[in-house]
Amino acid sequence: MPNAVTDLYSYPVKGLGPHRWERVTLSPGGAFPYDRAWSLKKGDWGFDPANPEFQFKTNFHILMQNEKLAELSPVFDPETATLTLTDRAGGVVSVALAEREGRATLETWLKNFLGEDVEVLTAKDHSFADFDMKVASLINLNSVKALGKAVGADLDPVRFRGNIQFEGEVPWAEFDLVDKWFKIGTVMFETVKRISRCAATNVNLESAPRDQNLPKALMQNFGHPDMGIYAQVIEAGTIVIGDEILPV
Repeated sequence: MPNAVTDLYSYPVKGLGPHRWERVTLSPGGAFPYDRAWSLKKGDWGFDPANPEFQFKTNFHILMQNEKLAELSPVFDPETATLTLTDRAGGVVSVALAEREGRATLETWLKNFLGEDVEVLTAKDHSFADFDMKVASLINLNSVKALGKAVGADLDPVRFRGNIQFEGEVPWAEFDLVDKWFKIGTVMFETVKRISRCAATNVNLESAPRDQNLPKALMQNFGHPDMGIYAQVIEAGTIVIGDEILPV
């Protein structure tokens, strides 16, 4: 089946790994459920949960700056908003992210793990995404395979932290959707822009070190630094694994 959805992901805590869905229901102008609903603040700057504002990703603990985060294996329970983290030494923490006490426990655990201060932020209906708009990100697995072939590596597509992974008919077919509307399942989208990639994609999610320079490889081999697209939800609906991407 051409352009079929293979995986649906949210990233509940910005900088950590994904939660996989079999189906998602989306609202106009909204993000994926729980996508970047929490973040790991670094540095001395103010945040007002009653009036959350977009913040640049460098204000948070993220893979681009600290590959040690890839050593953490997260399990997220969307029914209870409980996060369980396991490190490679066998350390485990399990917390209720919706509760201040749970977030405080996570802050202490992560400070010991990272060796840096951490504050867990959240705000009602806010997403700590890298883009100043609630969007879904789409990754064409054949584009990832083309890049992998160029660098001589089997690249995990989760490096690109997409919400929707799909089997595009050809590499870079997703760019044909820019400035257009398309439908997946019963959800209508409008493409916002191509996604320019940063050094976070250089981190090997299995072994944790940086083993590639993928933004450079994209430029050298394909003449652009982009992988995937951002799209905004225009009409509400539901997506399930196996749905096709249909231009309208």
